[in-house]
Amino acid sequence: YPELKNISIEFVFKETDASAYCRPVFSTMMLSAKERTYRVVISKKIRKSKEPVRFQNLSFSAQIGVIAHELGHVLHFIEKSAIEMAEIGIRYLEDNAFKRTLEIGTDLRAIQHGFGYQLLEYAFLVEELQKQFPDETYYQTYFSFYMTADEIIREMKTLDKELDI
Repeated sequence: YPELKNISIEFVFKETDASAYCRPVFSTMMLSAKERTYRVVISKKIRKSKEPVRFQNLSFSAQIGVIAHELGHVLHFIEKSAIEMAEIGIRYLEDNAFKRTLEIGTDLRAIQHGFGYQLLEYAFLVEELQKQFPDETYYQTYFSFYMTADEIIREMKTLDKELDI
């Protein structure tokens, strides 16, 4: 992500029910998008049924995929004003179609930056976990918002054709 070279990004480990997530630091919201600080929060403790996707339990490749996805959010956020960011936050929580569009767009950014294989490893993991934990909502609804392995592969093939690789 060379576009993020001069962007302030903090990586923080904390107890959270998400493997990772990214948000602008609230105290910097009124600054210009490129002057804000963005925080990537990574799980250090998570509920038992989600232990397989706790960051430290992921393979190195899947960890890179998670970070690449979160940096894709930063890339999106540096194009937005404070008002647009507030709107994104509200819509993300209330509108599943919006959430899917945002997350798919973020996956696409990661793939376009060369992290398709790493995202793919995480997607394969979630597919396996769906079978192992049929009652865990996170695994069962994951692909309602993020790209499936097939979608990632299809996008990687499309990108390869565009680049004539």
